[in-house]
Amino acid sequence: TVTEKSLTLEDALRADEAFFTGTAAEVTPIGTINDKVIGTGKPGPVTQKLKDAYLDAVHGRAAAYQKFLTYVG
Repeated sequence: TVTEKSLTLEDALRADEAFFTGTAAEVTPIGTINDKVIGTGKPGPVTQKLKDAYLDAVHGRAAAYQKFLTYVG
């Protein structure tokens, strides 16, 4: 389940995992915030699944997202 809301620093520090996302960042795991380790400090299963799905989509490996791609020759 996904919930969208504003987070406090305390919310972020209690997270099991966290990541940045965006055009340049793609899906980048966050291992620490203010020197506090988030989860295990490594990409968690949700982060990894999203990262894999994103990379499959942008590299043309996911048929469901082919319509969003423009190939340049």
